[in-house]
Amino acid sequence: MRRLFILICGLLLYGSFYPWTFSPGGSFWAAALHVFSAWPYEYSFAILKDMALNIVVYAPLGLTGYLSLAPGFRWKRAVAPVVFGFFLSWFVETMQAFLPRQPSGMDLLCNTLGTAAGVAIAAAYESALAKWFARLNRSTLRPSSALMMLIIFVAHYSMPLATNTIKLFTTWHHPVIDQHWDWTEFANTLAGWLFAGRFVEAVAGSKHRQWASRALLAALVAAACTRLISPNLLFTWSMLAGAVAGVGIWKSIEGRGPEKLYATFALLWLAGDGLRPYRFTDHKSFDWIPFLVLLHNDWTFGVTSLLLKSQMYGTAFWTWERAGLSRPRALVALLALLACIEYAQTYLPDRLSGMTDLVMGAIAAGLLWSVERKYGT
Repeated sequence: MRRLFILICGLLLYGSFYPWTFSPGGSFWAAALHVFSAWPYEYSFAILKDMALNIVVYAPLGLTGYLSLAPGFRWKRAVAPVVFGFFLSWFVETMQAFLPRQPSGMDLLCNTLGTAAGVAIAAAYESALAKWFARLNRSTLRPSSALMMLIIFVAHYSMPLATNTIKLFTTWHHPVIDQHWDWTEFANTLAGWLFAGRFVEAVAGSKHRQWASRALLAALVAAACTRLISPNLLFTWSMLAGAVAGVGIWKSIEGRGPEKLYATFALLWLAGDGLRPYRFTDHKSFDWIPFLVLLHNDWTFGVTSLLLKSQMYGTAFWTWERAGLSRPRALVALLALLACIEYAQTYLPDRLSGMTDLVMGAIAAGLLWSVERKYGT
C-alpha cells in the first residue's frame, strides 16, 4: 500500500506541474502566501466541476495514506494523511505560480477535503463496513483483484453521470435516444459487461451465483436508467444491446466458462479496439510524454478515458494470469501487445500513438499484482 501511496503522489505531481515550463522569478514565500487569497470571484458550473475533480483526485491519496500507516492510534492515522495532503497541495499550488497556470485557494481547500474524504472511506471500511461485510459473508467483498476491477468498472460508468449531477438537479432534461447504431460501441460495451459478470462471479464465489446474477442485472437496469436521465449523455440502442448481450453471454457460460476463453476474449477486445478503423495511412509521430493528450482535454473526458483503459488492461492481466500465465509473463505479454498496438496506431487515421497506454497498462497490472500479492487472490 505504501508503494501505491508513493505512486499516487508521483501522478499528482506529474499532472499538476504540466506543462513543466517553470519561469523562475519572484519570491517562493510570497507565492505560497498568495495561495490563501486566490479565490474565484464567481462560481459557475465549470468551477464546481473543477472542485469536484480535486476532491475525487485527492481521495485516493487519503485512502492509501491511511491504510499505509501501521494500525494503532486511529486519530494519528487519520490526521497524518490529511496534513500531508494539505502541504502537498499547498506546495503544488505555490509552484503553479511559476507555471502558466493559476494558483487557487479553492483548489487547496478541495484537495484537502478530498484527502480527508479518502481517509474517512478507509476508516469507515476498517471499522463499521468491514464488520458488517464479515457478518454478511466472510469471503464476499474481501479485498481482491476482482473486486478492484469491479470498482473500476462501476467508476467508469458512474463518472459521466457524476459530472452532470448538478445539471441533473437544476435543469429539466428530456430523455434523448440516439437511433444511430455504432458497432464499436456495441462491441466495447459487450466486452465490458461480459467481464463485469466474470468479476462479480469471482467476488461472489460459487455459493452465491444467484446473488451475482441479480447484482449484475440490477446494475444493468440502473446504468440504463441513469443514462436516460443524465444531461449531455445519449442513450443509444447499440450500448443497451451490447450490455444485454454481454450479460447474456456471461450468464450462458457462468460457472462453466474456461479461463482460456475469457483470456481470448480479452485479447480480442484489446486488439479489436486498438486497431480501429482497420485501415492504414501515412506514418505519424509517436508521443513519448505520457498523459499529454489527456492533459490537453477536458478533465471529464480524461478521467473517463483513464478508467476505461484501466478496465481494459486490468482485465487482460487478470484473465491471462488465471489462464495459466505467471504474473511476470502476463505483464510482459500485456506490454508487448500494447507496444505492437501503439506502433500500428502510428499508421492508423484518427488515432494517437504514445506512451500513455503503456504506462496505464503497467499501472493497472501493478495494482492488481500488489493486491493479489497482499491478499492472496
